[in-house]
Amino acid sequence: MIGASNQRFGVLKVAASVCCCILSFCSCNKHNQWVTQKVHADSKNFCSTKLSYPTENPLAGIDLELLKTEQTLDMFLAIHNRPIPSRPDSPNKIPLKIESKSRTLSTEVIRHAGGQKFTVEPSDREFILECLNSQEVISLVLPGYKTTIDPNGFLQSYERFIHPTSLRNPFHLPF
Repeated sequence: MIGASNQRFGVLKVAASVCCCILSFCSCNKHNQWVTQKVHADSKNFCSTKLSYPTENPLAGIDLELLKTEQTLDMFLAIHNRPIPSRPDSPNKIPLKIESKSRTLSTEVIRHAGGQKFTVEPSDREFILECLNSQEVISLVLPGYKTTIDPNGFLQSYERFIHPTSLRNPFHLPF
């Protein structure tokens, strides 16, 4: 009876050691927060791919979204808390600060109706993409909101975003 108890204890001890090793290995790896989504349609005009970096802080953070269709590549910022009000002097523009280790850029984004989604101008989009391609951490600052974008995993995710695989859905429902 005592031998069986010692044997169970030994098995539990080995299992606990294995779990600790796995947890320590997983905690050392950086988490890739980039998410790629594809929307396939019968018409190429309606097919799109989205690459997003969702914020870890929905109260004060900013989501970064890239949307690619056959003709366009757009970048958006989105917030989830209170909307950013429009300014009387420029109702469709909101100030944006982009900070990287190499430089800081003060610019403006186009405010959508509702004040929670913003379009990034093409020149600013290119600056952000250059920083991420160079593996630079960047910070995006809107009035009342700030988020830090980790480039870990960006290159692989961006490659899947730009060159999506074209898997067709074999199931077609009659409705």
